[in-house]
Amino acid sequence: MRFLRLAMVALLYAAMFSQFEAVAGPVGGGLDDPGAAASADKCQRAIKKSARTLVAKKLKELGKCASQVSKCIQTKNSNAQCLVKAGATCESALAKVAAAQGKVSATIAQKCSALSADDLLRAAGLADGLIGIECVAEFGTVVTDAVSVGQCVARQQDCRAGRLLSFEHPRIDASLDLVGVDGGADSCFTNYGGDGDVGDPGGLGKDLVKCGDAVRKAGAKFVLAKLGSLEKCVDAVFTCIQKKPDDQPCVTKARAKCDKAFSKIADARGQLSLKITSKCGGVAFQAINADNGGDVTGLGVDCAAHGVAPIASLADYETCLVRTHDCLTEELMFLEAPRAGELLGLVGHVLSSPFCPAPSACQVPIHVRFRRYSAGTGAVFFDRTVDFNYTGGTVVLSAEPDGNGEVFVDDEILVTVTRPDQTTAEFDHDYSNGCSGSITHTAPHDLSALFQLGINQVRVRFKNTCGANASADSYWLVGCGGM
Repeated sequence: MRFLRLAMVALLYAAMFSQFEAVAGPVGGGLDDPGAAASADKCQRAIKKSARTLVAKKLKELGKCASQVSKCIQTKNSNAQCLVKAGATCESALAKVAAAQGKVSATIAQKCSALSADDLLRAAGLADGLIGIECVAEFGTVVTDAVSVGQCVARQQDCRAGRLLSFEHPRIDASLDLVGVDGGADSCFTNYGGDGDVGDPGGLGKDLVKCGDAVRKAGAKFVLAKLGSLEKCVDAVFTCIQKKPDDQPCVTKARAKCDKAFSKIADARGQLSLKITSKCGGVAFQAINADNGGDVTGLGVDCAAHGVAPIASLADYETCLVRTHDCLTEELMFLEAPRAGELLGLVGHVLSSPFCPAPSACQVPIHVRFRRYSAGTGAVFFDRTVDFNYTGGTVVLSAEPDGNGEVFVDDEILVTVTRPDQTTAEFDHDYSNGCSGSITHTAPHDLSALFQLGINQVRVRFKNTCGANASADSYWLVGCGGM
């Protein structure tokens, strides 16, 4: 079920930016003050450039890490000395990524400092309040100014790059465990499993490594090409809105630039498919698919979510890889520029591909993926309020978006529901069993009795009741009518 959880997290963002598809005119327009408008244009460009640099760094450095571990496993029979060297490469890679993340945060804080918080967050400016909503769910942090926008963007881009790497190398999470390296709080690697080797180090094992290397390099090349093309297009339109709001020739030129950008994206997509076919076509797909080989079998749920099921051939895998990379790149674009869909619509293009699905409105993410926190004894370390439209039936608080999955907080969860008639109802559960020293994971909580038909406001807080460690797993509020 963990695989489904990570798949649905990705789908959440498809739902977020789908509201910015092609529209008749500017949703937020531009800023009225010319100085602020120029600052917004400068800020937006800085965000995109620095964020793409971080994505490139992570894909490159962690790609090297994954490749070295794969060589140790498949061509060296998991030789201990080889794994130690690979572990050092991975540690170095993660340190470089962490430094790059810090640089992104600092760059955005500096380049966007001339903008007021209001101009950063509102629709006529950068609309960064949209990405801030999800920073609360993912990282427990609130976006209020240029500094927190920079931190949020850096962490989100780092996370999405981790997901891309997991599609390119499904065993990356298991590989890091094998060499004793912690991927970091914002790695977002999906645990697709994978173990052992194919038992042919000089033949099939070597071919598998070459295939995997080709997939990672081609995947990264496509992502950066598509992201760069989208950025050029969005920049051109955003400049028109902010600096030349009444200049139709500016939009006409931007449209031509965007047409070329999307043509380049189509070409890059074709090159990705060709590279996979040429470099992996000679390798038995059974080995590419096997959990002791390429572990592509682990991608089954995610591929199905993108319209590819089952994964029975290299062509199926190729289609899944292209689609997931398209969708995650579009997500990266939205997180760099929340107005991207709106801006693209002004020049006849859309951001979200049709095969990037969205979760149901009755599946509301509260806390995305397991995280550790620093919090004092008795402190509330997570606090989020969401609207939930109750239409009847059962409502559960679960770890999975399908209503399943055990949940826990170290130590206590507090839920307050403000109902349509303005009365409140509460739920409180202590997973520490009175600070007994152990945390008990429980089945999904049935919260149906707290709700009334209509829009309910649900406030969820996590509390470090007993001190010491503070952590929580994913939480989804799920209630699809007749469940």
